[in-house]
Amino acid sequence: MNRDPRVAALAGTMLLVACDPSRFRSAPDPDAMKDASVERADAESSRQPQLDAQTAENTRAPSDPDAGPRGRAGGPAPSSDAGRGRDAGSAGAPAAGGAAVGGKDASEPAAADDLPRDAILWFAADRGVTADDDDRVSAWKSQTSGGYVAVPPTDDTPELTTDDAGRRWLDFDGADALSLPQLPPIAALSLFAVANAREPENWRCPSILHLANRASGTVTQTERIEFGRHMREPLYQVESVEITVPSGSGQFSPVTPHLLGVVHGTDANARLRVDGKQLHAQMTELPASLPRSFNFIGDNQYYSDSTTRYCKPFDGQIAEIILYPRGVSDEERDRIERYLADKWGVALK
Repeated sequence: MNRDPRVAALAGTMLLVACDPSRFRSAPDPDAMKDASVERADAESSRQPQLDAQTAENTRAPSDPDAGPRGRAGGPAPSSDAGRGRDAGSAGAPAAGGAAVGGKDASEPAAADDLPRDAILWFAADRGVTADDDDRVSAWKSQTSGGYVAVPPTDDTPELTTDDAGRRWLDFDGADALSLPQLPPIAALSLFAVANAREPENWRCPSILHLANRASGTVTQTERIEFGRHMREPLYQVESVEITVPSGSGQFSPVTPHLLGVVHGTDANARLRVDGKQLHAQMTELPASLPRSFNFIGDNQYYSDSTTRYCKPFDGQIAEIILYPRGVSDEERDRIERYLADKWGVALK
């Protein structure tokens, strides 16, 4: 069949245009899509959520292998990577493994983010600590919304040390301490601490955390809340009422990290705990719900008369202190204790 050459030329041009691959979007490459998906997932996982006020402001301090802490006898063996001349902290919330807690599978870690978020005080030796080039601590900031900062009241200061497992501790030598500003009213409470006591000359009543009021110009204290050590036993005190375990049982033995706790809820039953086990319970009136301004970590400034100190400051290491303004539930208590025990290498009973 005869065709007009102009028609044939036009048809050829249209065919070339239609077959030009540049006019079409390339089909998706499955491997490229997979790579892009992985990149997006990695980007999302790298956006760690900001910790709440209790665990905020964590930045890892660079290690200094040339100058380690001066560790004191009887404490955790220091390694050379303790922070110096900076704010010491670790990135992210420390995770912990272990037995199932709070309905979690045993393989799922209990982390700081899993804990109740209404703590009044939360001091951790791996964050919020400011130390100089000699590891002398000048400030310890609570990881709570109040942002309370504990500072040395005298030239005697605790030291920042790091043990062989890389865990940081504040080392108190029986002469130094940290003071706290005024705290809001607290009555019912739950208090947890990880501490490692040495064998001091005066065993009577070194304090880990002490909250009270004291009239200016006197040594008389009121509205006392005391948590620490008496002889070799844990001690919780409200005003003049002391709650401890039978002397001689050695539940707060020296040169051994212990997890100490007390839950004193609205039922007025104060439950004293060591290493995850309740050792004693006693019906005791709740502390007075008042602000307290005579507050210390590692000391209580308790005098038997106007000139004689009855209790010396704490001698040993303190790793973490958490204070809640209520009696936590059993499930919450288990989560808190598991987190602290796994983080600081404490064997639960």
